[in-house]
Amino acid sequence: MGRSVWTVCLAAALSGGCVLAWQPLDTTAAKAEKLIARIPLAVVTLGISEVVIDRETAREEQWKAEAQREERKSELRCEMDFWKRTAFETKDDKQRQTAMTLFEAAREDLRALEEAPVPPLRDRTAQAEPVAVK
Repeated sequence: MGRSVWTVCLAAALSGGCVLAWQPLDTTAAKAEKLIARIPLAVVTLGISEVVIDRETAREEQWKAEAQREERKSELRCEMDFWKRTAFETKDDKQRQTAMTLFEAAREDLRALEEAPVPPLRDRTAQAEPVAVK
């Protein structure tokens, strides 16, 4: 083997292929180039780069899910404040009762969201796809 082949192998092993992970803002051409580069890299590193890329993708998805969950909690808190303020400011009993009902609903939604366990992404994937034993 030539010296350049070993250099490519060493570079591939050290980088683990992380630079070849698809990013949300990648163009179609960039994704195609990364895919073409990942095929020989997967052969050289015996799949290590693919494992690292899968792990990073799963971690990124989990971060996004956590961010969405926190955003929803913030929305529910704002909604609760709005309905609580509306209930105190209104003079009409019917409107006050409606505002309190909506406040209670938002509070229950927030409580359920905070108490719900969120398994790690790879656990959810494992639950969704059972492995058949031969």
